[in-house]
Amino acid sequence: MLSQNFTQLIGYLGSNPEIIQTLDLRKFAKVQLATHERIKTADGAFKTQTVWHQVYFNGKLSEFAQAHLKKGDRIQVLGKLEYRQWTDTSTGAHHHAAIVIAKEMLKISASNAKAADVESIEASESSES
Repeated sequence: MLSQNFTQLIGYLGSNPEIIQTLDLRKFAKVQLATHERIKTADGAFKTQTVWHQVYFNGKLSEFAQAHLKKGDRIQVLGKLEYRQWTDTSTGAHHHAAIVIAKEMLKISASNAKAADVESIEASESSES
């Protein structure tokens, strides 16, 4: 039986894309994506809970993110989950993080658009995994 690592997020950018260049001169764009859900509290009231996700774009998606995305934009991301772990050399503390590596992205609306506006700007990177 096959298994699949797949995630889909729809949310709002918390900042403009940050461009990261590796030692071998590859460029990535990193964004913070906020998703929201309503949860029911113990007393029966509802509250909105925000979860922040780190999303990385590479290749053509990175170029698209750099040119077309900004804080407040609503996007849909299709990708895979990866888990990173590292040790802080100064404190010795161990850290873990879940990140999303985007394979496809759709810009749903600009930060200054009305809720009903939908932009059909789509980018996908099929040649890189």
